[in-house]
Amino acid sequence: MRVLVTGGTGFVGSHIVERLLDNGASVIVAKRETSNLRWLPVERVELIDAPIDSPEPLRDVLPEIDAVVHAAAITKARRLEDFHKINAESTRRLLELCCEHCPEIKRFVFVSSQAASCPGCDEDGVCENTPEQPISAYGKSKLVAECIVKEYADKLPVTILRPPTVYGPRDTDLYIYFRLVNKGFLPFAGDPDRQFSAVYVKDVASLISRLIRNPHQSGRTFFITDGEVHTWRSFGETIAVALGKNPRKLRLPTWALWPTAAIAESLARVRGKPATLSFQKVREMVCNWVCDDSLVRKEIGYESEYGLERGIEETANWYREMGWL
Repeated sequence: MRVLVTGGTGFVGSHIVERLLDNGASVIVAKRETSNLRWLPVERVELIDAPIDSPEPLRDVLPEIDAVVHAAAITKARRLEDFHKINAESTRRLLELCCEHCPEIKRFVFVSSQAASCPGCDEDGVCENTPEQPISAYGKSKLVAECIVKEYADKLPVTILRPPTVYGPRDTDLYIYFRLVNKGFLPFAGDPDRQFSAVYVKDVASLISRLIRNPHQSGRTFFITDGEVHTWRSFGETIAVALGKNPRKLRLPTWALWPTAAIAESLARVRGKPATLSFQKVREMVCNWVCDDSLVRKEIGYESEYGLERGIEETANWYREMGWL
């Protein structure tokens, strides 16, 4: 099987590429000229310069493609309209190219996010039938992209996957949490008992590899989790155990997140870069983010291989081996 992967140089995308290769697929990775290839086994993949916002070069390879995994997206942007341009409209153009040049592909998998749905807690974790109410520009752009994908469900066999918080080796977002715990501090932003779902990156990659081979109805949307409900307290304490630390717990009250975000956004504007902590990010941070993945377990036979303890330990070991901790 010959698979095209967008976003294959990133955290999640590089793990998808590895799993596809391990399962015997031939992989083409669409990239930018400036993409960092450090996580890719470049000797085992074919590379093509085709950034998601300029995918026209894909015309040359799409006729040979059996499946597409669209994992390219932006999670931060200087301008809100950039989310829509990159995450939604670029998805439409990729689907158009697939219809024109590889209408017989076996599967088009769109890697979305729980952010396209809405927050939820343990008692009412969101599922595929929950009405979508995204609360960030990123989430709204991913929902628009999902709607675009579904428009093509009668032309191509399409599937939408909504992971919640994804962690694992190569991640640089939650890595900050590991680094702080390693230094002896366990920070909590807001309520430490906020609930959320999570999934280890290798489980995401494994399911995607299965989705491109498993015949199922076009237009389906699936959540994926590790099958547990976590809190930021339990997540941090699990990291502490994996690192062999007894960190000092620090709590930043919810009200303090807003002025912190204001400062971060002001500095970002001066530097001409997206803010790491924005008002929209705070809006997401104060919510519970629990989702239910019963549907994908029932219809596709997905089973998570990594519980939190195993995933955190493997991630911590990788950070150590790389000299990040």
